[in-house]
Order: sequence, then C-alpha cells, then structure tokens
Amino acid sequence: MKAIKLIPQKQGSQCGIACIMMVTGQPHNKYNKVKASLFNKDKKNNFHTRNPKIIESIKRFSKKKYRKLRFVGFTDWDYLKLRKGNFKAIVSVNVNDDSPNWHWIVFEKIGDKSRTLDPSPTNEGRISYHFERKKAISCLIL
Repeated sequence: MKAIKLIPQKQGSQCGIACIMMVTGQPHNKYNKVKASLFNKDKKNNFHTRNPKIIESIKRFSKKKYRKLRFVGFTDWDYLKLRKGNFKAIVSVNVNDDSPNWHWIVFEKIGDKSRTLDPSPTNEGRISYHFERKKAISCLIL
C-alpha cells in the first residue's frame, strides 16, 4: 500500500471532501467535481458531510471496487492502532466536547506505523495529537 498524500481542505467545512480525495487518490484538480457530487449546504453556506454520502462518494471515485462499506462506532484509538494489516480509514472525531459537530480525518496504517492526516490547515502541526485529544466517534475502514 502506498502512503497517502495529505490534501488540505479549501474551506472551513470541507474536511470530508479532502478526506475522500485522500483515500481515493483523486488529484487536486478533481476537488470541485468531488465537492459537487457530495454535499448539501446549510443556511450559512457550510457543507455538512454525512456517513452515507462518504460511502457513496468513495464507491464513485475510488479505483478499487468496494461491495460493502459501513461505518463502525468506536471510542478508543487502539481499535485502529492494534488492527492487523495495512489499511486506511476515514474517521469522524469530535473536535470540541462542548459541540455536537465532528471533523473528518484520515487514519493510515502501513506495517507497524500508523498516522492520522488532518485536512484542516489550522490543525497543521497538531496531527499527532488526534490520538490523545480527539474523541473518536466512528470510522470507515477501507
């Protein structure tokens, strides 16, 4: 498995778009195409990504054909860190305990090394803190 390249989100609420691009290997010039296929805007013109749309988009843009994809809930990062084999996952994390909102990041494991890739430019340099400071909500393992 080839290491995933970090793709930053272009706007504040587009973490889901960037994560889909990272796990499907889509290049930067496809950003608007992926964006247009996915999301509904709210009254403030923000995007909100829901699990079914993430799955639908991965099936649409991935070169690999997936039959069954489903999100699973988990609360401990060891669920991913201790999993055997090479894989990637899209993970929803709670950014702030006082907020009902979540943020999408990518988890990658190759061999015995694992890492998270956060598409938010404001989180740059804090990526490694996800394991300790972000409450995991659910993940989609690919």
